[in-house]
Amino acid sequence: MKREPRSKKPKTQRGRRVGKDTASSRDDSQRLGSGMVVPAEIIGMIVDEVDFQAASQVEANRLLCRLAHSSRVLQKEAERRLYSEINFPIGELMAQKTAPILRSRTAKYVRYLTIWNYGPVLRRGRASDRIVSALPFHLMTGLKSIEVYLDGEGGEFDSQSPDPQLFTLLDQGLQENILTEFICDLPLRSSELSFLHKQRGIRFLQANLVPSDSPDGNPDEPFRPFIFPKLCKLNVNGMDEYTASSFMTESKVVELSVMNGFTTPRNWASMAANLQLLDIAFSPVTRRSLKEIVRCSPHLQIFVFKLHEEWSMHLDATLIDILEELKNLNALAMALGITALETDVQSFATLAREFSRCRALHTVLLSYDFQLGQTAMTLDRVINAEQKADWFPQRIEVHLGQWIAEQLMRIYNQKDPVKPS
Repeated sequence: MKREPRSKKPKTQRGRRVGKDTASSRDDSQRLGSGMVVPAEIIGMIVDEVDFQAASQVEANRLLCRLAHSSRVLQKEAERRLYSEINFPIGELMAQKTAPILRSRTAKYVRYLTIWNYGPVLRRGRASDRIVSALPFHLMTGLKSIEVYLDGEGGEFDSQSPDPQLFTLLDQGLQENILTEFICDLPLRSSELSFLHKQRGIRFLQANLVPSDSPDGNPDEPFRPFIFPKLCKLNVNGMDEYTASSFMTESKVVELSVMNGFTTPRNWASMAANLQLLDIAFSPVTRRSLKEIVRCSPHLQIFVFKLHEEWSMHLDATLIDILEELKNLNALAMALGITALETDVQSFATLAREFSRCRALHTVLLSYDFQLGQTAMTLDRVINAEQKADWFPQRIEVHLGQWIAEQLMRIYNQKDPVKPS
């Protein structure tokens, strides 16, 4: 099934390195050959201007490299920006050239590290071109984010276990409490993620946790939950008792996305009480499950789910009765089934009157399913000149990640109720 991939940062993100992460300190002032001291702020402004004027990230990197090699005065600030974001494609020439420079002087500048082409243990004799031990994690004192992607840049992972070397190195070398973000879709056991026990500042976590022990405890490998007091965004492959107990016991997660199976664990009411976004687009939701979700997460503003077949793929009146309890529900997306595609625009406008019972609801996305490019219908609510709510339907192609991002931005910027058109 062709699902829309989770939102990933591109290999390079133009402009992310600008800001206090690359700011100079007053002690970084440089002395020209004439003896004149150039303030660090001036040096930083010169380098920033070169960076800003570049037409692309590739050009910016090329210009920064030239600055770094042309002047000792500019070298430090140019390298500070150039190495703040590192793409490390294992087995490629770029990685082989980058590693020695990181070890010699630039590892301290790295803020965002993306590791590509990581996968299972290679056959004997082929390990040398895939080694990650060249990365000096112990020198990356300013590291904030690590992303790890599979072979083939995010393709489906096979049954082989991932190479544990990277995670051993992270456990041994990474400084405590510096990460705010960790993204990895490889299927990992809790023991392979043990380095995260020393990263209590994590705010965004994306992980595919494979059960290897139980919350009830195991004599050989006792269960140990991860403590993330600042965790606010969590993306997981599946949500069950084990995953919830591992990541959400001591957290107040605000945004939760589940790629596959979703079940409500024990103590879900306490774990999900702060949720404002719940994305379970590929998990069929029964009436019973929907009632439990609404009861446990009363503050939901964005809700994405798939109707279980027991709803007969129709908008049952009881569905609105349940959703009406979510007083802050602002954006709703539902996968309905084939009925949704066979319903004309006028019928959707009629259904909109039922959605009006959800007083805070602003937009509704209805589709057969949420596969990328699938036909969908949106209903957008506006207040007309008579101060009454109108719903305007239109057909679109499904791009669920983009739709969710748009709703988050709209809600974030929205200070007043929907204004008249």
